[in-house]
Amino acid sequence: MVKSLAKSIALASLLAFNSALIGGAFPQSAQAESFSLLWSTNFNSLSSSNWNIYSNAAFGSSSNSCFMASNAAVQNGFLKLAINKSANGCNRPYSAAGLDTYFNHAQNYGRWEVSAKFPTQQGVTGYIGLFVADGLSWPPEIDFAEALGRDPQTVYLTQHYALNGSHQQDGIAVTQPGIDWSAGYHTYVVEWVPGQLRYYIDGILKLTQSQKFDAPPMQMKLAIGTGTGDCGGWVGCPVSSFDSDEMSIDYVNIYQYNP
Repeated sequence: MVKSLAKSIALASLLAFNSALIGGAFPQSAQAESFSLLWSTNFNSLSSSNWNIYSNAAFGSSSNSCFMASNAAVQNGFLKLAINKSANGCNRPYSAAGLDTYFNHAQNYGRWEVSAKFPTQQGVTGYIGLFVADGLSWPPEIDFAEALGRDPQTVYLTQHYALNGSHQQDGIAVTQPGIDWSAGYHTYVVEWVPGQLRYYIDGILKLTQSQKFDAPPMQMKLAIGTGTGDCGGWVGCPVSSFDSDEMSIDYVNIYQYNP
């Protein structure tokens, strides 16, 4: 299929180009730091040696969905993270999908790149972010792409941190004329270097922040997932006729930071 062939060629070109540049500055970054490719997948499979797939786990306190392992599947070279109105292990009305790299590809500092298409319907959400690898410490959290189905023209870039023992957050909402983040694949990137975070969408720098959490925390892992919200909350809840939706991931690249 033409789409799969184009994706394979693009990935091969990226790998070759990056190999030639190891030791130099990454081409998309205007900064002086160097990044080298550590791990990459275009989802020919979903291996437990790379991914920790959530099973029978609640999405969060402000949600009415449950992560189910069966909702995460590889189809034709894409990772599909489904949201369904179905029975699940948490006794919530909806099931969702989530996974992370756990300690498999966790690191302090680096560059994370994900090509994704977000879900589209009222009351659903999709996210791409960095979390502390042990899954116990929070914050920090770095959401370098988060979108709501009810507002597909907006994607959120947010740093979560603690200040005087309370949760704080700092970020922006990105909108572009004519762009629906659920209608096609876009490339989301965060570069984390000592003291600074840089967020890119489709190769364009959208936000630069100072690092507001203690440095360095425990190693950070990449996490990607879907979910539903509760009625009256930020995400909102699905309409009564909701049946299913999905978030689709084309590829993931993780780069090592070379100081």
